[in-house]
Amino acid sequence: MSDKHSQKMIELGERKPFAEGGSRLCFEHPENPHRCIKIVKQGRIEELRQRAPVFKRLRPDRAFDDNEREIDAYQQRAIKLGDERLWLHLPRQYGYSKTSMGPGLVTDLIRNSDGIADNLENYIKRHGMTDALSKALDEFCDWLRDTQVLTKNLLPHNVLVKAHDDGRLQLYVIDGIGCTTAIDPNWLGQRFVHRYIESRIAKMRARVAWEAGGRKGEWKKIEKQHRKWM
Repeated sequence: MSDKHSQKMIELGERKPFAEGGSRLCFEHPENPHRCIKIVKQGRIEELRQRAPVFKRLRPDRAFDDNEREIDAYQQRAIKLGDERLWLHLPRQYGYSKTSMGPGLVTDLIRNSDGIADNLENYIKRHGMTDALSKALDEFCDWLRDTQVLTKNLLPHNVLVKAHDDGRLQLYVIDGIGCTTAIDPNWLGQRFVHRYIESRIAKMRARVAWEAGGRKGEWKKIEKQHRKWM
């Protein structure tokens, strides 16, 4: 892992982020168009600390830092012990770089031939559920089963759609890696890992169907049907 303070400064002040989440800004690396720099928003860590229950407020900053949590999530068993198949649907991490906006986590930047790949939510809004997307979704779900990468809820805005020149689509999960439960399913055995992953897949498919169907009905009610996995 790169040290946060040992490198030359990367200037981001004049650049606009190409994407923004609740906690982070995403920039194209000024020296490498195939790398992304994720910056935690100024003041966000303290904001999350103040929102947390009183008994959690004494936790260190890293407990409220999405970059640190993403790094921790990449330490899971499936990623540490995995092979090249991992990177078919998951960006590589390259550690921290020092920037003018603070430490930035560097990862692969998923691109099409004509620019940065858009997220699944926007793709569905524009195109609906196409045959190419249905096939890409099947391939992504099979990859989850094969690699056993643990994820949280796979929300469409956290999944990118890479469009190849031959018309093929490829999905990449860019956020939400990790486990939603207090107990890692790996500690409980393969049966529980399988059930956990299938629950994430079922919820993702339900969310995609909801998005493609015009968001009819309340998502929270639909989501409740997929909460239990143990």
